[in-house]
Amino acid sequence: MSPFINANVALYYQTGSKRKATMSADIKSYDLEVFRKKLAGFAAAENVSDADFADAVYTAVSRFGLPETEFRETFALSQDAVSRWIQQKNLPQPFVRPKILGWIMQKI
Repeated sequence: MSPFINANVALYYQTGSKRKATMSADIKSYDLEVFRKKLAGFAAAENVSDADFADAVYTAVSRFGLPETEFRETFALSQDAVSRWIQQKNLPQPFVRPKILGWIMQKI
């Protein structure tokens, strides 16, 4: 293969990678906006179900990188509290959940 063809092939793959990275960032940005709208709805609600609360905390931690340490420091939680919330165990009282989800919305 000539050096010209090799350079074009390399350029093609590099451009494709950049395009994929841009698309991935666009999707994550869209997902974040959708998640924020969902959190806003929960924050405005009087009560949030166990499953919705656990899913929102899991998504904030796993998908959008909110560190569990911030939960612990802000809400004076034990080391395993956030993990238990994600597993729907030892959840905070229903009337407190909208406040926590509103805090998550501000942090991400």
